Amino acid sequence: MGKRWTSLAECKGTGQRIGWSAAGKELRESGNGTPVLYKVLDSSTHELLQVGYSRRGSAGALAAASRLAGEKAVAWAPLTRAGRQEHVLQELKDDLIGGYFYQMGKSPARQFSAESIPSE
Repeated sequence: MGKRWTSLAECKGTGQRIGWSAAGKELRESGNGTPVLYKVLDSSTHELLQVGYSRRGSAGALAAASRLAGEKAVAWAPLTRAGRQEHVLQELKDDLIGGYFYQMGKSPARQFSAESIPSE
């Protein structure tokens, strides 16, 4: 989709002691409430588990990823002004799911079994 994705942030720990190894610049760049698209991958296989969007920036992306069980990594793409409207965010997310399905013949592994409400 021509988006610039951050490096993968690896998840470390579980429950209340969860931590992420994301670079400070990447967190600052989209941690100020800038809407983002995000993708969650399995840390060991890099299989795509889930895609989504957050209007809370990287904080929302990391929160959504932390709700999925197992070892995972997350990357996000900050969006411009045009991507701030709810219907645009939903359409971009749907495009990511559709593009993945078109190439792989299946939806992301945990997309519909663990889909949560978009982060505000």
